[in-house]
Amino acid sequence: MQTADCRGKFRRRVEPLFEFNDRQRLFFLITKYFRKMFGKSSAGFDRLLEKATSQLLLEPDWTSTMMICDSIRQGDTNPKYAVAAIKKKFYHQNPHAALYALQVMESCVKNCGVLIHEEIATKSFMEELRDLVKQGTDDTVKNKVLELLQTWGTAFRNSPKYRIVTDTLHLMQAEGWKFPPVREAEAMFEADTAPAWSDGEVCHRNLDH
Repeated sequence: MQTADCRGKFRRRVEPLFEFNDRQRLFFLITKYFRKMFGKSSAGFDRLLEKATSQLLLEPDWTSTMMICDSIRQGDTNPKYAVAAIKKKFYHQNPHAALYALQVMESCVKNCGVLIHEEIATKSFMEELRDLVKQGTDDTVKNKVLELLQTWGTAFRNSPKYRIVTDTLHLMQAEGWKFPPVREAEAMFEADTAPAWSDGEVCHRNLDH
């Protein structure tokens, strides 16, 4: 079929190769939704997380960990997806991998500001941390969870919207759990904003591990 353009010339109309049926259209919309929810691609984030939590590591992979934080801060990775993926690693059968996952989460909380704070300051996340302490079998992992709760509870003590974190700390203290001494330097990060980050810098790295 031919149609005339604005200059009176005829051009052949290009017919579509195929039409979307309802199922294809639905799949397209769902895919578009998840791309919007979980960022441009989760593949890069997943690879970094595997590197940062590898059970073969002899020490924390700070480069991969900071790249994880960067991907969240820049909007390449959805914070909800990131927290869910890191959280799964808490239950790794190898305690070294689980410990590295906790350290990755620690760095995200310190460096990604409200993006991550709103994901961890929930009843469900706090209950999972409590269960890790109550049901965990590795003392190193349990002590790391207690350290994080102590640090976050102290950092968020003046932030009403993150009250669940401080309440969880107080509840576990009342239950008799022994927490490590508070290190004020570790707890000194803004509750609502992430620190300024220039390319090439390593921000808030936990040098004690």
